[in-house]
Amino acid sequence: MRRCRACDRGGATLLATAVLLLSAAGCALALLSFLLSARQLATLQLEREIALHAAEAALLDAEADIAQSLRAVASGAGTRLADWPLPGQCGSGPLRGLCRTERGGVPAWRAWLEAGQGLHEMGVGFGDITGNRLPQLPPEAAGVTLRPRYLIERLPDSAGDSPPASGYGETLPLPRLRITAIGLGRGAVARAVLQSEFQP
Repeated sequence: MRRCRACDRGGATLLATAVLLLSAAGCALALLSFLLSARQLATLQLEREIALHAAEAALLDAEADIAQSLRAVASGAGTRLADWPLPGQCGSGPLRGLCRTERGGVPAWRAWLEAGQGLHEMGVGFGDITGNRLPQLPPEAAGVTLRPRYLIERLPDSAGDSPPASGYGETLPLPRLRITAIGLGRGAVARAVLQSEFQP
């Protein structure tokens, strides 16, 4: 009888100890999961900040591209922005990054909103035309290897979206332009797409 009571007490103690150990392990796992989730959220926020600042830099680079191209057209040293691709197309060569969307058509930059599409095939990389360089990145942004890109669209005008004739910028009003820029974080997962309208 004494042995059985001692066995019962030992079994109850063992069971209580096992329950306490399992509870402690569950609490530790829950805390670890919370800490990992908090770290992941902080990392995602940093990725979004990096992508947003990169897209803003690309917008400024596009404005510098427009200003530089208009000066070149005025001095006769270039034709960028004097010539445009046909509606529904994007240019190549000296017209790369210039697009014209057909009325009611899907703009080229829509591909940037789809995951994994059109990141490097479209637009102009930061500094490709202007020669600008990205500022020195802070240590927390280390690992950013994908330059932001932009597209410049000529918005349809009231004259039936006709291409500009010679004397563009002198006798004809300059068209309204829409700049679309994409910035990426340290990978292609975090991205920011910004737009602005520009009237030279």
